[in-house]
Amino acid sequence: MRSGLFILCSAIALFALAPGGPAFAGDALQWPTLDIIPQASWVTGADVQNTPGGPGITDGTLRLNLKVTEPITKRLSFAYAHGNIDETLGAAPTYPNVLVEDLTDDFSLSYTLTKRLNLSAGYFYRHRVCCPAAAAPGNAQPLQVHFVHVAAGYAFAPIPVVGTTVSLSAGVNQAVAHKTTPLNIQQEDGLPDEGDKATPNGAVTLTQPIGRPSSGFSAFGTYTYAADYFDSQPIAFWYNIVDYGLNKVVNKNLSFNADFSNLVQHRQGYPFPDANVIHRAKLVITADIKVGPDL
Repeated sequence: MRSGLFILCSAIALFALAPGGPAFAGDALQWPTLDIIPQASWVTGADVQNTPGGPGITDGTLRLNLKVTEPITKRLSFAYAHGNIDETLGAAPTYPNVLVEDLTDDFSLSYTLTKRLNLSAGYFYRHRVCCPAAAAPGNAQPLQVHFVHVAAGYAFAPIPVVGTTVSLSAGVNQAVAHKTTPLNIQQEDGLPDEGDKATPNGAVTLTQPIGRPSSGFSAFGTYTYAADYFDSQPIAFWYNIVDYGLNKVVNKNLSFNADFSNLVQHRQGYPFPDANVIHRAKLVITADIKVGPDL
């Protein structure tokens, strides 16, 4: 835990000392901006929907995400985000046809170093609220993840003529007080706990405007390399994640996003026997309604 807090505090100090950094005494705090984000999601993996012995997941879920952003200076801001993740698996040999939902809370600082480079640091918490074993007898801690994180993101200038933009991000998540629960079946097999380890992550995104700039339409594709490190598991689950879809900006107050998301675990032999892996496939449609003093 100490190493995680050190990373977070060091990042905040760098933000404050960077050229053109915060000048708290001379900058009056502004009113925060609120993002109200309705979210609808559907499982798109036919291997779940057509599993024998069950009706499968055919209906979508409707949830509400929220984000509050408070500008501290022109470059530094604080944000709190509350989100919902539909984690229903596309291939789940041990519990098919089960709706799996997680809630997330993220507290972060973001610093704009240059027009194209952004730095961030914060604390993230995620816990399972539905199935499987979320309410199992004796399970004092359902599946949950908590870590401090630091990251950097860079957006390249649009490619001439075609207008395509490329964005890169990289970061590290440091687990905080990781401890497996007694329900962890793999402990019975003698797999050692990896402890408070750090897991790197990275992503590359391509965005292509569609039609005239005034149309507000764009297509996107993202590849992400990342991991989940649940308290109930002794090892981190590593993933390849591919997202693609469409975005529509109506105005500065309203935008829509449709995202086909496909997550595939690396072949680790756990939690499912090799060559079975965690697989999550879904369609997520969101609206982002911004409310604030300058909107």
